[in-house]
Amino acid sequence: MKKVAFFGGSFDPIHLGHLNLAIEIFEKSKRFDEILFCPTNISPFKLEKPPKASFEHRLNMLKIALKNAPFFKITSSEIKRDFPSYTIDTLNLLKDENDLNLILTEESLEYFHLWKEYENILKIAPLIVGTRKKNIDTY
Repeated sequence: MKKVAFFGGSFDPIHLGHLNLAIEIFEKSKRFDEILFCPTNISPFKLEKPPKASFEHRLNMLKIALKNAPFFKITSSEIKRDFPSYTIDTLNLLKDENDLNLILTEESLEYFHLWKEYENILKIAPLIVGTRKKNIDTY
């Protein structure tokens, strides 16, 4: 079984905060075979404000951003499902072939208790919570 850290999100667009978080988790933990990025079709929390870029465009941005990192992979499994996209459904597809952890940012952790079947998510993929924000001191 591969050890996989699953990183879902709109990635509209993918940015250095996403990349830095994934790199830091991969390098510091030294326990994952890969980080699996999964662009969300449409998040149930963003039905009123869906991504500006199409799924295909966001997928292409991910491919470009991750092309030089062989330990970063992409799955487009959520586009094949009706929206909204639920993390539990994707994790259920991946769990038999992978030892999973779920990457969350501190913003997502605040409302994680509202996610569909969050208790089952925790059973399938323990959380890794990171921050994309850096405190900047000005003098």
